[in-house]
Amino acid sequence: MKPLFYIMLFLLTIACKNEKPDAKIVEPTIKESEKSIAKTSDEVTNKGTLLCKINDQNWYYTKASGLVTKNKRTDETLATITFKRRMDKKTESVQLDYDVTTKKLKNIGVSIYIEQNKLVGFKGGLQRTDYELYASDKKEPKESLSGTINTSDTKTLSGNANAVIVHSLKRLIKNKKDQVIHITDLQFSNVSYSDISNGLKF
Repeated sequence: MKPLFYIMLFLLTIACKNEKPDAKIVEPTIKESEKSIAKTSDEVTNKGTLLCKINDQNWYYTKASGLVTKNKRTDETLATITFKRRMDKKTESVQLDYDVTTKKLKNIGVSIYIEQNKLVGFKGGLQRTDYELYASDKKEPKESLSGTINTSDTKTLSGNANAVIVHSLKRLIKNKKDQVIHITDLQFSNVSYSDISNGLKF
């Protein structure tokens, strides 16, 4: 009886030893997979949604909002769409104003971080810098503005835009390439908006 008992114990010990390495192999594989998925999700979340290119660099937004208003004096209805990009503790933005009647872009404002020169009243270094262009402005030869909006959906807005904007204070901008910004391939859709065009007075 004892020899049979020892044989069974020996076989059981061998079986257990064979199972342990497999368990060690499976565990790291699962952890690496989880890390890979988490990393991919973080990259998507951090970038946000692609809106356009600014000087050939992709610009993403993390929040979008729309507002339709009416100027009672001019009877002009405007659709304002604002895109914001949150980066750590910094915020950049692109704002578009469209004439709802003509569907054409009237104004574009861009606020992004650019290297500035240290001048009187200016810190220098990487600072949030504003660029703005109105369709009615007297533009420099390089400047241009175009775009249309679609307001056929009663709940959301969609549209496009392209622009070339020269900064109003060129001496403020450290790098020459940033004195003029090119906004290209700007496309948006499904942006929810509030319509207060019937109740707002200027």
